[in-house]
Amino acid sequence: MPCCGKGREQLSESFQPIVTGAAARDLPTRPAPRFAIEFEYTGATGLTVEGPITGRIYRFDQPFSRLAIDVRDMPSVEQVPVLRRLG
Repeated sequence: MPCCGKGREQLSESFQPIVTGAAARDLPTRPAPRFAIEFEYTGATGLTVEGPITGRIYRFDQPFSRLAIDVRDMPSVEQVPVLRRLG
């Protein structure tokens, strides 16, 4: 009988959460994705953006948070007024 945990194991291997703010300082640094552009959040609170092509969730926890955005999502993310492209 197959184990139902295999699907969960495969999913956890492909999922890589994005962590910013205070929590990010406690994690080891990891290189940005190979084809990514960094954006900075200039709003007043926090912001969550879903990449329309990749489906990836980008969470900017606080003002001046920076994240690497997949270049496939970049054209849409550039349209968000409170996000500034850095790269």
